[in-house]
Amino acid sequence: MTGCRCTRDTCAQVGLVQQRENKFIQFFPLLHNMKPDERKVKGGFSWFVAFAAGTGGFLFGYEVGIVDTVLVMPQFQVQFGTGAYSFKTNRIEDTADAAELNGNIVSSFLFGAIGGGAIGWWLADLFGRRKAILLGTVLFAIGGLIQTFSYTLLVLYMGRFISGIGIGILSMVVPIYISEVAPKEKRGQLVSVQQLMITLGIFAASVFNAILFYGVTGDVQWRGALGIQVVPGVLLMLILLFLPYSPRWLLHKNRYAEAVNVLAKLRSLNAKHEDVMTEYLEIKHAIEAEREAGSPSWLEMFSRRDLRSRVLVGMSLQFFQQWTGINVVLYYAGHLFQRMGQSKELSSAGLVILTSSVFVLATLPAMYLIEKIGRRRLLVYGGISMAMSHILVTVFSYLRSQQIAAESTSILAVSFICVFVISFGSTWGPVAWVYQSEIFPIQVRAKGTATATVINWTMNALIGKFTPILLNRMGSMIYLIFAGMCIIMTIFAQYGVPETTGRSLEDMNDVFEEPAINRARTINLPEDFKIRLHREESDGTNHDVERLDRLNEKVGLSYSVPSSSSKSSLSPLKTAAEMEEILLEDRDKPS
Repeated sequence: MTGCRCTRDTCAQVGLVQQRENKFIQFFPLLHNMKPDERKVKGGFSWFVAFAAGTGGFLFGYEVGIVDTVLVMPQFQVQFGTGAYSFKTNRIEDTADAAELNGNIVSSFLFGAIGGGAIGWWLADLFGRRKAILLGTVLFAIGGLIQTFSYTLLVLYMGRFISGIGIGILSMVVPIYISEVAPKEKRGQLVSVQQLMITLGIFAASVFNAILFYGVTGDVQWRGALGIQVVPGVLLMLILLFLPYSPRWLLHKNRYAEAVNVLAKLRSLNAKHEDVMTEYLEIKHAIEAEREAGSPSWLEMFSRRDLRSRVLVGMSLQFFQQWTGINVVLYYAGHLFQRMGQSKELSSAGLVILTSSVFVLATLPAMYLIEKIGRRRLLVYGGISMAMSHILVTVFSYLRSQQIAAESTSILAVSFICVFVISFGSTWGPVAWVYQSEIFPIQVRAKGTATATVINWTMNALIGKFTPILLNRMGSMIYLIFAGMCIIMTIFAQYGVPETTGRSLEDMNDVFEEPAINRARTINLPEDFKIRLHREESDGTNHDVERLDRLNEKVGLSYSVPSSSSKSSLSPLKTAAEMEEILLEDRDKPS
């Protein structure tokens, strides 16, 4: 019998895998009985799931995109004390505490998102990714209704806080869900769908805002803008009825039969297809190995070397993503463009639509490039481009403030805001979310992603709160802060972010050079184990041995068979019905 290739301490860690390996190998005779025309079924289900779940990103984007114009709607300003009628100018002007109140209105949503991101990991692990997304959607819709019918700042804050909790949950769980249902070759593209939907939500918000800003007056103007967001929320609730559970979560909960069926549907293959069984076995082995290592506590996530590096990279990417300055543009676009010399009407509608449409278009090449040139190179290129954009915005904004070629420099400042949005939308926008959703083992995937998401929303809240104040004090010099941060994040991306393109979620231990969990990749079968093989009567060829060799090679397993297992001593093949019974025996096992 050929010995195991694993190390001595490895063997002590794979007991559970050794005990259960018999059941896995018994699945393989099913493959031989499958007819060629059964291998493929029609589908594209993974893309449907990505776009459907990505509707959570649309809600996120709409909420982000709606607020900047709502803040400058006259009746909203009067209602909540951020503006008052001036007889001198014959228009609504900002009050003395408008900057502080606007910061509170924006940050109340963001602090809710911090809370949502913090509890999202628990919901995702306990109830599953799909149900966590459903809960986040319900909270978002409830918060939207409260905002729509609010009459005081306290009620408005409460509605935005509840909506923020919902979005915090969605922003954490949706990328995990999509990454766990996506094939490794398309994972970057499918997770990027969330970013695309975010940008579509921002664009939709800017269009609706423009329609309401120019076509409606009175309270209906701002109440309509806030109320429309409930519609896609209800739509997502209905769509969730057609989405499957994450196959990795199902395997984590020992619901094997459901996991196989979901994998087959997602891959548009028959449940007995070799690729489905290969992926199933690879995921199962990784989960068993992680179970043997135990479920790390929050403290262990930062103290254990094999997890700490991933947590720090995920947190750093989300920290830097916010310090690109993107949400300064998204939350306060109307104010920024007015400071650059554009009219209030054009700044609040036309230019907001322009930047949001540019944002949508910029995300499309990212969905292609993220699998072609890799995550790290996109981050580096994006950091350089954003830094240059911020510097040029600062230069042209300053020249305009000094009335040096005021009209031309105003247009150039707006133009390089658009260049910045393109740079962000095609690089750091999608990549940070893709990366954090794929680097953690399933035992801590929700925890790790939650940690990074909370950093994102915390920085988001702080920037949203203090930007109006900093703009009043620093003016266009504020962009130099973001330019400096973009330079730092570029260096970090080049030297501190391992490349994950083309690797499966179960391969991330190799990417981060952590062999502790890789122990499950080499299995030494028990001496008394007998592989049940089928001999083709026509030519005596043992097809399942060849298939088993090929499967083990794909998964990266080395296996050993007792020398007594020869053709003359092989156990007879179980019938297809018996194999199906083995496959489905865990159907009703409680999770």
